[in-house]
Amino acid sequence: MACTIVAGSGRDTPDPVRPVLKTLKFQIIFALLLAMLVSMLVLAWFYVRVLHPLQSAVAGFRQAASGNFSQPLKVDADNEIGWLITHFNQLSYRLDSLLRLITRLLQSHDLEQTLRSICDILPGLVPLDWVGILIRGADGRMHLQQVFSDGKPDPIAHQSFALQGSLLQECIDSGAPLHIADVRETSTLDSRYPFLDFLSRHGRRDAVFMPVLGSRPVAGVAVFASCHPST
Repeated sequence: MACTIVAGSGRDTPDPVRPVLKTLKFQIIFALLLAMLVSMLVLAWFYVRVLHPLQSAVAGFRQAASGNFSQPLKVDADNEIGWLITHFNQLSYRLDSLLRLITRLLQSHDLEQTLRSICDILPGLVPLDWVGILIRGADGRMHLQQVFSDGKPDPIAHQSFALQGSLLQECIDSGAPLHIADVRETSTLDSRYPFLDFLSRHGRRDAVFMPVLGSRPVAGVAVFASCHPST
């Protein structure tokens, strides 16, 4: 029997898996590239929003650790890092003000220079617009020696006030600061509070008495007052 052999046409039979595999490879590569792009964007965001501000904060912390509190940090981030830098700047400002005040006080040679230094720097830390010093005289009264009001010497000084039964005497006897949260109201509580009435008539609403005790019988009271009510 004769056999007939049919020769092939030379072309492979189409593989139905190949196009599916090609499409799958394309999708995987595209997904990987997209993931790489997203990762790079996340890293860039992390550097800009976290690492860079944090590096600035660390640099500021190092300056503060070396005693330099006068250089505020730039706040670029509106997040927890930005909050941290903002409060760090506030703390640095207060420490710098305290250092400048201590330096000025050490360099002061008289009462006027001392009070001027306090009026120049302390209002940046606490509400303060009136500073005065009272000294107990030989007559037993408290004599107002020097006053600075709104940063300038005030001619209302050189007045005297009764000490007996007053809050000035309480401050001296206790040797501790005394806070009068409402000067106007407290001044009406007792007729022996003429100095509080004096402060009230000059528009002061909050005051702190600080004892200045020297060798007995010398004693005084430094008064820090503000026209703003206590908060």
